[in-house]
Amino acid sequence: MILFRHILILLLFLLSGNFFAQEKAIDSLINEAKLDATSDNELVNQLSNWQKAFNLIKDNGSDYRLTEICTELGDLFFDSKIYDTAIEYYQYVLTSGVDTTRKSASLVNIYKRIGQSYALQGKPDSALIYYSSIVNEFEYPERVEIYRDIVDIYSINNNYKRSLDYNLLIEEQLIKHDASTEAFAKVYNNIAYNYHQLKYYHQAISYFDKALEVNKDLGNTESATILGNMGICFFNIGDKERSMASLQKAYERTNDLEQKAELAHMIAEVYVADQDHLRAINYYGLAEEHAKATSRSDLLQDIYAGYASVYNRTHDYDLAFEYFRNYSILRDSLKFEEELNRKRLIDNQKFIERAEKENNLLKAQQDFQKLQIQQLEIEAKNQTLQTEALRADSIRVANELALARQENELSTIAAEKNALEITKQKNQLAITNQQLEIARGNEEKARIESEKQQREKELAEEKLNLQERDAQLRSEKEENEKKAAELERGRIQQRNTLIITLLLALLAIFAGWAYRSKRKDNEKLSRANEVISMAKNSLEEAENKIRTLLKQQVSGAVAEALITDNSNVTDEQQFVAIMFLDIRDFTVFCEGKKPSEIIAYQNSVFGFMINIIEKYNGVVNQLMGDGFMATFGAPVSAGNDCQNAYQAAKEILSELDHQVESGSIIPTKIGIGLHAGFVVTGNVGNEERKQFSITGNTVILAARLEQLNKQFGSSLVYSKELYDQLEEKDKMDAAFKEVMVKGRSKPIEVAAV
Repeated sequence: MILFRHILILLLFLLSGNFFAQEKAIDSLINEAKLDATSDNELVNQLSNWQKAFNLIKDNGSDYRLTEICTELGDLFFDSKIYDTAIEYYQYVLTSGVDTTRKSASLVNIYKRIGQSYALQGKPDSALIYYSSIVNEFEYPERVEIYRDIVDIYSINNNYKRSLDYNLLIEEQLIKHDASTEAFAKVYNNIAYNYHQLKYYHQAISYFDKALEVNKDLGNTESATILGNMGICFFNIGDKERSMASLQKAYERTNDLEQKAELAHMIAEVYVADQDHLRAINYYGLAEEHAKATSRSDLLQDIYAGYASVYNRTHDYDLAFEYFRNYSILRDSLKFEEELNRKRLIDNQKFIERAEKENNLLKAQQDFQKLQIQQLEIEAKNQTLQTEALRADSIRVANELALARQENELSTIAAEKNALEITKQKNQLAITNQQLEIARGNEEKARIESEKQQREKELAEEKLNLQERDAQLRSEKEENEKKAAELERGRIQQRNTLIITLLLALLAIFAGWAYRSKRKDNEKLSRANEVISMAKNSLEEAENKIRTLLKQQVSGAVAEALITDNSNVTDEQQFVAIMFLDIRDFTVFCEGKKPSEIIAYQNSVFGFMINIIEKYNGVVNQLMGDGFMATFGAPVSAGNDCQNAYQAAKEILSELDHQVESGSIIPTKIGIGLHAGFVVTGNVGNEERKQFSITGNTVILAARLEQLNKQFGSSLVYSKELYDQLEEKDKMDAAFKEVMVKGRSKPIEVAAV
């Protein structure tokens, strides 16, 4: 009896000591959790200690450090993207009897965290409920910060209409409290961004202008961001000129390399849309340089894709393939990195789930131990009653003892039943985990199969695009061969006409001679002379027709040299001036036009230009649909070839303006490139057909100079080599600058008009 009394006192003492040691145990667990937080590898231990502390206060109905513990647990699950569990811990504080009528800093943080968790789950309206619970607790400027959080919530869920509503509320607060210009610039930029995302581009541009005007002292990075967004808006409404101006101003203003990379990439995209591939490539190069300097692999991937697209459009397939290969390598690398990060996140989630399972198991063990203690208490009480009953009545003691034994047996059976139930729950938990792992494996297999199908689809589309381009190239080649065959048939017909005419003339001469020999009288001799005269006239007419037809195909000087077999048409090296002329937007003009309208337009434009070329002793070597190449100094030099080329270019530009102003031709813009140097001239071909040809680097450079007009926005670009040959009266103050052109290892000096 005395032994049982001591056991009961000991148990009561232990229970009392456990109650008074609870706060100390909680403090110890929190300190251990904070120490574990300093190491990434102790995530499971950290969570376990916080969970143990939470179980202590939950089981004992205590609120000691409750807010701190639940907040830390919620943050751990929030950072691991397990938002449902995070919300449960955050909400436990709000339902635990804590006074929520006064919003302390810790409670405000919990409301925000719950709202953010719902937002990241794609439930912005649920998030708004919690933010609405705290917004009225604050006045300006704290209320503006709450509104900004709500703006971010709707923005990340792509609900730009609701985001705009709260940005307008922020604007009202700023106006009401006469806020700083920096705050107004920020909200105007955000409102403009919302309008842009809603495709209200004109309203967006208006607010971007407000953001720039309200604060003239904006930093370079901030103002460049606003200008860049304006450029995108202008592009979306089709105003490419203002779009380019805004983007280039932003690029020049910012010193941030990452921002420069993004702006240069956008400028290149605008040039691609404007089909100015040379400038697009230049800005892709700048974007690539900045992206590499800032290690922006995602942006570098887009730049390589842009490079590949431009080179594919310009039919430079080797470079296009090289950049597409770089794009594919970088894309696969980024996918691998993304997959690695996803795997790390899954591992963290598994760590947390494992810790939670261990904590649940520990909780079950603690419950089992409490049950054993309760059983011991019952046994002690029963034994005490039995001892007291023995003092009163031995028979009653015997009966109580039997009853106690029966109760003891029932308690043992109940304990065994509880142990079996716990074992059953453990087995059920293991089966659930196995089913979860199988489901995850099936989901991973489905995802891999989906990615495989997507890659096969992309490869099929690329193959189809390549086949379409090959078919288009074959069609263009067949069309060119057909035109060449038609031109060759025309030339053969001209040659046959000449031969037939000569044969007829010879037959006429032979007939006259035979007739004169047979009759040998003055009358028939006179008639023979008349026949010869007629034959001579026929030959002259044939020669004139041949000369006219030949001059229509080649320049007059070349035609005369070919007909008279002039010795100047020889294979030699000559110093000449080369002119390349190109009509701007000719392809756009031809869309939807009839062939007769296109030819009429070409004749009206090229007619006066060719006359001016020949006026200054130039030779039009090639007509190329939307332009031509002209030579001054070959096959015959006039002695001042560079001067003639320069004067011809100036007169062509002047006459073009006159023709447009008078309405003789539609508004037309051209580009002219002039260069001087040595070339190789001569007749190229076989015995049946030859063509007067001019080749050399001078010709290639002249063509490159003509293309620079698009970059400079000019109508005439000429080289320093040609300028040095001009007469002093025509040498104006020209601003020469060095530029790199394709095909040259060193820069060339040029001036633009």
